[in-house]
Amino acid sequence: MAQVISVNVVVTDATGATSSASLAITINSLPNASFTGLPASLCQESTPVNLTASTLGGIFAGVGIEKSMF
Repeated sequence: MAQVISVNVVVTDATGATSSASLAITINSLPNASFTGLPASLCQESTPVNLTASTLGGIFAGVGIEKSMF
């Protein structure tokens, strides 16, 4: 569920003049991300496996991952 928060910003310059602004920021909840394709066990010498995301968007990242191959 998204949450909207209000932020008020006041800036003072070197001469003491101030200016302010307000804005609303929408914070979206985290997706329920998961993936398939990873076997129960792997060795460093294992054949690369293709990871398949169940959630649209995002990327796979980390040591040993190239695009969707691990």
